[in-house]
Amino acid sequence: MKGWAWGTVPSSSCRRSLAGVAGICPVSALYGRPVRPVHGSVLPAPPTLRSFVLSSSASAVPSSTSHTTVSAQQPQTSQGQPPARGRGRKGKEKDMPLQLPNGHDRLLLHSCCAPCSGEPMQKMVDSGIDFTIFFYNPNIHPVREYEIRKEENIRFAQKHNITFIDADYDSDNWFERCKGLEFEPERGERCTVCFDMRFERTALYAHEHGFRVFTSSLGISRWKDMNQINGCGHRAAARYPDVEYWDYNWRKGGGSARMIEIAKAEHFYQQEYCGCVYSLRDSNKHRVSQGRERIRIGELYYGLPPGEKPDFVTKAGQESGEGDEAAISGLLQRERV
Repeated sequence: MKGWAWGTVPSSSCRRSLAGVAGICPVSALYGRPVRPVHGSVLPAPPTLRSFVLSSSASAVPSSTSHTTVSAQQPQTSQGQPPARGRGRKGKEKDMPLQLPNGHDRLLLHSCCAPCSGEPMQKMVDSGIDFTIFFYNPNIHPVREYEIRKEENIRFAQKHNITFIDADYDSDNWFERCKGLEFEPERGERCTVCFDMRFERTALYAHEHGFRVFTSSLGISRWKDMNQINGCGHRAAARYPDVEYWDYNWRKGGGSARMIEIAKAEHFYQQEYCGCVYSLRDSNKHRVSQGRERIRIGELYYGLPPGEKPDFVTKAGQESGEGDEAAISGLLQRERV
C-alpha cells in the first residue's frame, strides 16, 4: 500500500502559466488535494484538504477525492460474469497479451470516461499489466456532466481494483487555453489544444511519479482523429527524457465493438457529446435543426431504454438536472459565445 501523496491548491500565477505551451508547474502546484490509497472504496478527503471543481456559477467548490489501490483481476459484468470474448481472427488478436513498449513494467492510463476506457482496462488486466488510471478532463462541462462521467469511471475502477488518480478540475485554465477557438469544428484546432493540455498534465504526473510510459483511452472512439491524438501524446511526452507515449491502437482486434459490449453490460452512462460546452452547443444546434430534442444530461445509459436508470446510478446522475440549462448558458455567456 502506497503512502499519502500531498499537493496544494494551485496558485493563480501557476494556473496562468499552464495556459502557455511552455510554463509547466511542479506537481505540488497542480494538485489541490491529497491523493490517498484505499481498498475498494472512495473515502472523502480530510476537511482541511479538498479538491476543487468548478460549480455552475464558475466558482471553486470542494469535492471528494480518491486514489484506489488494486491488484489486477478478471473483470466482471454487472451480472457478475466476464464479458464474452471475441472469436475468429479479431478475437485471436484480442486474446493475445499486450506488452508495454521497451520493456516497461507499469503504465499510466489517461482516461476520458468509463465507456472509452472499459476495453483498454480489460485488455490490460487480461495481459497482467500494472497500470493506474489518471482522470484529468477539465474540458467536460457543465460540472454535473463532469461528475457523472468521473463517478462512473471511479465505480468501474473500484470494481476491478484499479488505482484511480482524481486530478484537478481546473476548467478556468481550459477556457483560457481555448480562447479564440470557440467556433472551431470537432477535430479542429480547439481539440488539439484540449488534448495538449490534458496530455501535458498526464506526462507531468508520469514524470514525477515514476511512470515511464503513458497512454490514453481517447483514441478508441471512432469520432476522434487518432493521428491528432497521438501527435499530442508524443508532443507531451517529449518534454521529459524519462517518459514516452504509447500510441497503441485500441480500436484494432474489435476493440471499438468491444467497448460498446462492455458499456452495455455495465450500463455505463451514455454521453451524447464530446464533453466541452462548445461541443454541447453545436450538438444541440444540429439536433434542433433535425427536429430532435436537446441533449438532457444524465438520462441515457447503455443497454437500457431511454429514461431508465440502473440501480447503481451515480450521485450526480440522480440529480434532477433543473440547473443544467442555467449552468450551460452561464458558461457560454461568460465566454461571450
